[in-house]
Formats: sequence, C-alpha cells, structure tokens
Amino acid sequence: MSSVQVPDASEVPPSLSEQIYASLRQEIVEGQLRPGHRLVELTIAKRFGVSQAPVREALRRLSQEGLAVNEPRRGTRIRQLTLREIEEIYEVRAELEAYAARRFVTASSAASAKALKRAYSGLARASRSANQAAMLEQDVALHQSIVLGAQSTVLHETWLGVIGRWRGMRAIVASQWPQDPAGHLASHDPIVENLLAGDSEAAERCVRTHLEQAFTELSAYLTAVDPEDRVYVEQR
Repeated sequence: MSSVQVPDASEVPPSLSEQIYASLRQEIVEGQLRPGHRLVELTIAKRFGVSQAPVREALRRLSQEGLAVNEPRRGTRIRQLTLREIEEIYEVRAELEAYAARRFVTASSAASAKALKRAYSGLARASRSANQAAMLEQDVALHQSIVLGAQSTVLHETWLGVIGRWRGMRAIVASQWPQDPAGHLASHDPIVENLLAGDSEAAERCVRTHLEQAFTELSAYLTAVDPEDRVYVEQR
C-alpha cells in the first residue's frame, strides 16, 4: 500500500484569504491604512484580482483581531481607538497578569520555570535583532508563559480574549510607537527574576509597573503626534 506524503506546513502556500489578510494587516501596521478607513470588499477584490469570498474572510479575520469593525449599513472600517479604550486594555491586562503572577509562584513547577526562561530567551534574541514584529510576538509569548504557569484554564481563556484586543490595538498604533529593544527587554527583567525567585508580591508589583509604564510611554508617543496624523480619536 502506498503512503500519502503529507507536505510540511512550511511548504503549504498561504490561501488567497491569508495573503489578502497579511497584506492589509501590514498596511495597517505601517500606517498606510488609517483608522476609520473604509474597507470595501469589491474594491479590494478588484485590487487583488480575486472574488469577494476570500476578501470577506480576510476582513473577518481583521475584525476578530480587533483591527477592523463591521458596522450595520456602513460596512467594514479600520477600528478607531480612543486613549481611554487603550488605557482600559492595559488596566485589564494588569489585573489579569498580576493575578497570574501570584498563581505562578503558588503553582511553582519546574516546567513553568523552564517555559518562562525559554520565552525570555526568545525575547532577548528578538531584541538583539531589533526586529519590532519579532519583539512583539516574543513579548506576547513571555506573558503567555506566565499566564499558563498560573495553571488556570479560566484565567488563560479570559487573558486570550484581552490579549487579542491588545494585539489589534498594538498593530494599529505600531507606526507611531517604535520601541527601544534594550529598554523593552530590560523592563521584563524584574518580572522574570522575581517569579523565578518565588516572590509573588514583588512579581505582582513588577507586572503592574511594567504595564502602567508601557501605557504611559505609548500615550506620550500618540499624543505628541500632530492631530491630523493621530491614530486615535478623541473620547466618544
């Protein structure tokens, strides 16, 4: 009996919807597609030379990630954020991840410690390369290792929803918030050190400080931009 060769995942070409999604997402990250910009299925389909079906799927993925919003009778637009919404995302993350830090220490397993160290090494490599996209991915991986180390399914599922909103927000503001690689890595040092040392109170405090400072830095960048170039709108 002949066996069926299963292609390696890296060899499988991306689908049309994935290609369109990746292209539109990159344009959002680079600031070419601005918040409030209307994403018209037919126009995008003509641009890529495809039917509207893969475009519809690409827009659905953008909406799931929080990059776009579908409004009745108005179609799909790039999400418009307010500073208050951005602040709330950080506040909720801080509460969840502070709780995760406490539980991480309480659960205290060798596997969790190993995963945390591995995630930190990944962030260090990305920081040395000064690749902003890689830094973002490894940043999320490190924080996820803390949440997973807390060994709470409810916490992890709740955090995934919030981090999804955060990733969408982060992509929208990417063009106006370049992060210093060395400083970004260093801001995680006290979190990792205290978690591995088993100091739950210090770890929780460091997590809160890290996220509060991140919002403060982001807010300073966004508000310093000329009003006509800002990627957020005033409080609605």
